[in-house]
Amino acid sequence: MTRHKDFKASIWISIAIALVCGFASSIGFGILAPLFTMRMDDLKISNAEIGVMVTIVGLAPLVFTPFVPNFMARVSVKPALAIAISLVIALYALLTQFDGPLMWTFLRFLFAILLTFLFVASESWILELAPEKYRGRVLGLYATIFSGGFGLGGVLISIFGYQSNATIYVAIAINILVLPLLLMVKSQSATKPHASQIGYKKIIANIFLTPFLFIPALAMGGIETAAFNFFPIWVRKTGLHDNMAGFLISAAALGNLLLQGPIGILADKKGRKTAMIFIAIVAFLGPFALMLTHNPAAILLIVAIWSGCVTGYYTMGLMGLAQHYAAGQLSIANASFGTMYCLGQFVAPLIGGALLQVFGANAFMLGLAITGILPILFFVSGKNTAKNALVS
Repeated sequence: MTRHKDFKASIWISIAIALVCGFASSIGFGILAPLFTMRMDDLKISNAEIGVMVTIVGLAPLVFTPFVPNFMARVSVKPALAIAISLVIALYALLTQFDGPLMWTFLRFLFAILLTFLFVASESWILELAPEKYRGRVLGLYATIFSGGFGLGGVLISIFGYQSNATIYVAIAINILVLPLLLMVKSQSATKPHASQIGYKKIIANIFLTPFLFIPALAMGGIETAAFNFFPIWVRKTGLHDNMAGFLISAAALGNLLLQGPIGILADKKGRKTAMIFIAIVAFLGPFALMLTHNPAAILLIVAIWSGCVTGYYTMGLMGLAQHYAAGQLSIANASFGTMYCLGQFVAPLIGGALLQVFGANAFMLGLAITGILPILFFVSGKNTAKNALVS
């Protein structure tokens, strides 16, 4: 009995450590994006050039995410995370020593690789260990913590300013505090990926054989990126005051933070299908509600609920991976999931910008609505063949 209790305690300790690693990763994403843009703007780099630099950085997770399982197959998850965090600390330190655009772009490229590794590896660890009875709640908590860390990164910049290195030093301190948890605390490790479960071919096979498991990541990555990048332009096209753009982003972040727990509880109690249907309804109707509403307070409320529910696709997508893949397959499945998320982030600005430019604000919202129902359409069409489609 004591041994069983110790094992259960070890699982929850491991989940807690993985959550902390995800938190550290999300703070990095929240700090580096605005810090990079504002520092480059101060250097009189043109918007077009900054856009090219951001695109280059955005390619890093898309290209290198498939290699995460390869590394995890050779190194256990805790040492692997400790190595990644140590390298992240070193990169933060290097940021304080350089201010040129080329060096900062290069360092951000490396950051993108390491931070992506951190959240993919920690997600895989959580997916394997989360008890089925509480899986939705655990993944909802993970999404909440990740959203909170992302938001905290922006708060730190607001407090310390982007010209000072104080924000970077705080990030270094946070990552240093994580290291002892990985190096000294006894916990349950993750199963190493099987040799047959790694590589680009396996990722492509996963996506094409069971697309209904990975479309949620594509949709969420695309909607999130399009909304965050083009809401400021949508605000102007609809005649709202410019300051609504910032309020919209804050409302979306608040919705993401508050709704992941309830969505996870709904999935645990009523099933993932019920939660997916609820998310799809809100994801589809939300943009239409925004087309018809002109009251700023109502718009903020709609955006908070809509964004929080759309982010729930990511939580439900992870839950689906845990239900369909064995322990040794989870890291490559999660890498496939991350690859689709990155693909959504990459293509969304191209499509969203074209819709806004050519067809206007309502066409942009229509695009968000259509994207919002894709996961449930694939889920319904794919669930009946799931057992036959599973990757062996």
